[in-house]
Amino acid sequence: VIIPSGQTLDASNGFVAPSGHVIQVVGGEPQSVGGTITTSSSYVNTGVSRTINLKHSNSKVRISLQGGHAYVNAFATGMIETICRTSSTTYSTANDLVSGATFGLQQVYNSTTLNTAPHSICVIDATPEGTTATYRIFFRTRTSGRSVIWQEISTSYFTFMLEEIAQ
Repeated sequence: VIIPSGQTLDASNGFVAPSGHVIQVVGGEPQSVGGTITTSSSYVNTGVSRTINLKHSNSKVRISLQGGHAYVNAFATGMIETICRTSSTTYSTANDLVSGATFGLQQVYNSTTLNTAPHSICVIDATPEGTTATYRIFFRTRTSGRSVIWQEISTSYFTFMLEEIAQ
């Protein structure tokens, strides 16, 4: 058996990727949801989630959300979004990858009359806790009662991707 440089042989699983290498990718295909709106200053579920079945219990997971169309039309407010490791559709600070940070993982702020921006989040979950991890996107308005739209129109596409990283 020839073992490629930088890899080790594991009798139960075959070749093992060296630390830092991507083992598998879940998602990444363009997708869309239409009109996900809230006026709540508490996080609400966007309805977007991905699950990864990890090959190794000590792996890290890189989560990325790119593209799409966040829309803030009320002056002055903002849309704040975050990602939680949870199978529940209910937000919990305990599951938030940034533990309930004031401005989440991304904010689109409106100081005039209209702001839009693509989603742009990339974060590492260093402790996915087990061999299956589900990630959900939550969002909220910065100012209670002001409308914000996580994904304005169904013709605006985004990618949501999970990557298992060897350790």
